[in-house]
Amino acid sequence: MNAEEIEKIRTILNQFLKDLGAQSEDLSNLFFLNGIFGGLLASGDFNTYERYKLGKWLDKNDHLRERPPFDELFDIIYSVLEAKKVDKKEAKKLKSFFLKMDGSMTFPP
Repeated sequence: MNAEEIEKIRTILNQFLKDLGAQSEDLSNLFFLNGIFGGLLASGDFNTYERYKLGKWLDKNDHLRERPPFDELFDIIYSVLEAKKVDKKEAKKLKSFFLKMDGSMTFPP
């Protein structure tokens, strides 16, 4: 191998690691949201701590607003925060969204 080939391999590997990190970040964000909304839908109660954590998540992750799959969630999240509850229509959308994303993410009936 010459230096040019080694550099090309290094570039490919760096891009792969960068892509893998982005996917990992997306999954952790989805699991966080799944946990918040799973608890909310199970209890029917949207407590102060959950509202605080969800608000902090929005502040930290505003860059995801235009990125699939998060673009589908932002309107629902803002609506839930404003109303301090999840209505039946939003609950159905949330359940459908997370089931579509990963069949292992479950919500109560």
